[in-house]
Amino acid sequence: GEADDAAGAGSPRSRVEELQPLYLYLGLSLGSAGTTMLILFLAAHTSWRASGALHAQLLDAVLGARQAFFDATAVGRILNRFTRDTNTIDEQVGWTLFHSVLQLLELLSMLGVLVLVTRTFALAALPLLLLFVQIGRAYRPAGRELERLVAVRNSPLFQLFTEALHGAPLIRAARLTSLHERRYRSALLRAERARFSRGAVQRWLDLSVQLLGSCMVALVVAFAVAARATEGGGDGPGESGSGGVGMFDSLGEGGGGGGGGGSSSS
Repeated sequence: GEADDAAGAGSPRSRVEELQPLYLYLGLSLGSAGTTMLILFLAAHTSWRASGALHAQLLDAVLGARQAFFDATAVGRILNRFTRDTNTIDEQVGWTLFHSVLQLLELLSMLGVLVLVTRTFALAALPLLLLFVQIGRAYRPAGRELERLVAVRNSPLFQLFTEALHGAPLIRAARLTSLHERRYRSALLRAERARFSRGAVQRWLDLSVQLLGSCMVALVVAFAVAARATEGGGDGPGESGSGGVGMFDSLGEGGGGGGGGGSSSS
């Protein structure tokens, strides 16, 4: 009987069965890599098309505008549309969309694992999820208005810099260099105040999300320890819960790093 068991253990069928988890992990890894590449390609392609369409529409609108439009609109505001807004769509929106979709998929998958491992975690996580939604609702209007304020404060910088380039001989001849420097310094100070306010709101969002993430990890640890104590040892839900805690902790670290990038990109 022992000889038959040894022969069965060394058979090709048993080896295939032993390698099935490895094949499963390999398939999941390849699927994750393929999904990541697809999302990255779609984000880059849509960002490139959107920035090209925006630039073409801006160019047509400016070239077809009447003289009254240029009399009423500052040159810095027009340059701001061609530079800052186009650059935002070309570089930042695509990366933000890519990271948002990727982190959303990771969050859903890890929450699914945690709910399957500790069923009671779903009930305890609902208040925290509602707090996440409330924080997002509180941040969105302030962040949108501060972004608009930063764009408005940047327009005088472009205008004053353009005036200095075209009127440098006249400014020097009239001895108005110090006056122009004071005007530019004042506009720069107002723009920096707007950027500081935007950065403060983004840091508040990052801190709030990190604190709620820490509370959620603490809940998972508590449920995993309780399940481990209930099982009394062995390969029970406690060990699986510990694995879920590790995955969620890694997601929290990735969210913290992404928040910093998101801050600059917002």
